[in-house]
Amino acid sequence: MELYKIFHRKIFWIGILAILGLMFVYFWFAEVGDERCVIDGRSHSGYEAVQMNKIITEEYAWLEGWQLSE
Repeated sequence: MELYKIFHRKIFWIGILAILGLMFVYFWFAEVGDERCVIDGRSHSGYEAVQMNKIITEEYAWLEGWQLSE
């Protein structure tokens, strides 16, 4: 009965959504913020580095599923 009362309060659900939102923002910046690449002597970081890596790897998309033999 006590859990029922806790789960049906607005502040509980607002808190859960706030925590999930903060976790999402943290993991987004932690993952994307650490990306780095250097192309033609120019350094890229963060989201820009991810986009540049995608452009470079499109050339090798036909290799999908191909693996080195061991």
